[in-house]
Amino acid sequence: MGDVREIAEDRVSSREIHQRRKRSNAMIGLMLGGFVVLVFAISVVKMMNGASMEAYDHVLRPSLLERAE
Repeated sequence: MGDVREIAEDRVSSREIHQRRKRSNAMIGLMLGGFVVLVFAISVVKMMNGASMEAYDHVLRPSLLERAE
């Protein structure tokens, strides 16, 4: 009879572990989703503000030259 109680306690503890893992995975998923939304929002704002989209390609760019007045 002692074995039955131990099995029941193991089932309860494994159920608790499963619930904790599920909650933890949900939090990680929400944090990852929030990060994706943040990167997307920053990208959209930069494009809407007309930020210069020049890449560093080892070429002299006219936008870096001083303008002669």
